[in-house]
Amino acid sequence: MRLPALAAALLLQPPPPAPVPLGHGAYLVPRAEPPAVLFESNGAFVVGERGVTVVDAQFTAAHTREVLAAVRRVTRLPVRTVVVTHAHDDHVSGLQVWRDSFPDVAIVAHAATRDDLAGDYAARRRQLVADLSAGLGRYRALLAEGRSPAGRPIDDEERASYAAVVALGEGYLADAPAWRPTPPTRTFEGDSLALPADGTPIVLRHLGRGHTAGDIVVHLPAAGIVFAGDLAAWPVPLVGTTSFPAEYAAAVGRLRALGAAVVASSHGSPLRDDARLARVQTLLAAVQARTAAAVARGETLEQARRSVDLSDFRRAFAGESRVRGALFDAYVAGPAVARAHAALTPAR
Repeated sequence: MRLPALAAALLLQPPPPAPVPLGHGAYLVPRAEPPAVLFESNGAFVVGERGVTVVDAQFTAAHTREVLAAVRRVTRLPVRTVVVTHAHDDHVSGLQVWRDSFPDVAIVAHAATRDDLAGDYAARRRQLVADLSAGLGRYRALLAEGRSPAGRPIDDEERASYAAVVALGEGYLADAPAWRPTPPTRTFEGDSLALPADGTPIVLRHLGRGHTAGDIVVHLPAAGIVFAGDLAAWPVPLVGTTSFPAEYAAAVGRLRALGAAVVASSHGSPLRDDARLARVQTLLAAVQARTAAAVARGETLEQARRSVDLSDFRRAFAGESRVRGALFDAYVAGPAVARAHAALTPAR
């Protein structure tokens, strides 16, 4: 008997992730979901002599508990610090899991991230709950029909992607009634903060505004490892509606200058060579330059959206993948041009 398309797709959801050692007490807890418009972040942690430092929380409480379980597969030491790389749902929604499990845990972030979480984050969260409540039915219908929003038959990658959106969205909605804000307990405003000594040295670095105003990376200089948040997302970069394109390329340049042997992103596999980060930096510089040329021609945002051609980068990052192409349009081309145009256009 053949399962309905939706049920069959949901059965393909990945098993709980296992910790992958990177060396020097550092571990990545990779998510296995396929690329999708709604995505979960990898987990990461560093085991010290007296405690554990965790990088970020996840989009759902259940997935954050999976990272906690991964920590427990390695050590029984307490989690003493959680570093928040920036104020997006897939990095902060599950913070209360860490607070509930370790009441004395320090939650550390850049001051700009603290301000974002204390500002309109709660309103953005309410809007996302409303959007998911209204929109997940559409994805279920697309799966059941085997059709894309454009009406053409979906391929296997799209089917897996739509199913991942449904599963993750349902988890987020299930968390919504009990969710409560979990703000940072410690922040910094400069370009770096060294965490208290506990084995492998850990330095938090603010490399400038990029994906958000408060992006920080977790640098293990003696180990040659960086947990880079969303600054190094792969296979499709994340620019987004909270980005600063004029500064983003420079921030990635500073990330490259750290010379890490392993750059672990919150999305995708770790980068072990400089070529992929160089490609991201080139993309970001091109977005700024091409949008600046459009502004110099006097183009409105709508005109610039049509004239700023990023198809060369779309091919480079997405190839023939329909899913990755859609992600490039949603998280790079559209918001990057809009953000760059707004910054380059004098207020009237």
